[in-house]
Amino acid sequence: MNVLVIADAYPTPDRNSADFRLTRLLAAIAADHDVYFVAVAERTQVAALGNEDLSRYRKGVEALGVTVVDGGVMQALRARPYAAVVFEWFFVARRLIEDVRSLQPAARV
Repeated sequence: MNVLVIADAYPTPDRNSADFRLTRLLAAIAADHDVYFVAVAERTQVAALGNEDLSRYRKGVEALGVTVVDGGVMQALRARPYAAVVFEWFFVARRLIEDVRSLQPAARV
């Protein structure tokens, strides 16, 4: 089953507990499903952390068996059907939920 996870940024599990939780959640889902990940505020995270740290955190997500989708949420939503779409935070969902429901009507949100 394809699962899309939409977060505001790549998880930084060595910096805060919420991101540690997200990392464990991604690993658990990826153990049984094909997981795709989009960070909607990647540019903001680059500005805050720099390219080197961002690359390290991206590789950390990929090491879990998760596919990082480049090109943004709309690209991810159009790329393949998803059985489920998971939002990390409500403020991300608030901006994108209508697009998700429109482009992935069969997905559980």
